This record gives sequence, C-alpha cells and structure tokens, in this order.
Amino acid sequence: MSDDISDSRKGLYYLGMVLGAAGFLCCFGAVASGGCGIAAGGMPHPGGIFPIFFVGMFLFIAGGILVGIGRRGLAGSGIVLDPKQARKDLKPWAKMGGGILKDALEEAGLKKEESASSDLETDLRALYRLHQDGILSDEEYEAAKKKRLKK
Repeated sequence: MSDDISDSRKGLYYLGMVLGAAGFLCCFGAVASGGCGIAAGGMPHPGGIFPIFFVGMFLFIAGGILVGIGRRGLAGSGIVLDPKQARKDLKPWAKMGGGILKDALEEAGLKKEESASSDLETDLRALYRLHQDGILSDEEYEAAKKKRLKK
C-alpha cells in the first residue's frame, strides 16, 4: 500500500522513543542521586551529576525531534519546505482522521446517504412552510422544489 509509512521513518520514530526514554532516565537518575546524597547529609560531587543531567536532557530533546520526523517525515515536520512532499508525508494521518470519522458515523448509525436524504427532507419541509406561510407563491414553490430535487 502506497500510504504506508516507510521502514526508515518507523526506525527514526522508534529510535527517538528509545533516546527520549534514555534521556528521561538519565535526568531522573541524576536528580534522584543528587537528592539522595543531600538527604544523606553529604554533598554530591557536582562533576558527577550535572553532566549526566545535561546529557539526559540532550537525549530527551533529540529523541523528541526524531519522533516528530519519524511520525511526519522531513517535509511534514517542516524541516524541508516542500508542500507536495509534506502532503505525501502526512497522507497516512489524514486518511486515518477520515477513517476515524467514518467509523464514528457508522457506529452512530449514520451513513452518507441518510445524511443527504435528511438534508433533502429538511429543505423540502422548509420550502413547504414558506409556501404555507405565503412567502413563496405556487410557482416559486414548485420551481424551488424542482431545483432542490435535481441536486
């Protein structure tokens, strides 16, 4: 299927997830070990905690960037300014959104044909009310009804 996401984009996405998780663990570990050292009454060595914390932040940010590129592609994420390629990169997500909407309408018991017929019925009833109230003449009512029925 041409709408599938390429394996290279999937690889970037999962690599970004791993880097982000590793970065989070580095940051959390540095903060936790610093807090434990202070709680124990000692002062942790600043040369041991801060580099780990900043490396963790770098990994976390780099992972987020790679996840975004993997999810939306280079053009879809705005790194490459090419609207046609961006449309191609984002096509799986646009189709997914339409599929979600279609599923929701089906689950609610609505179908496209039913929606169109209810619009027709609503329009015809409104025309009839306008005719009954004397706003539309017989000729205007018939012309408007024929025009609506042709749609």
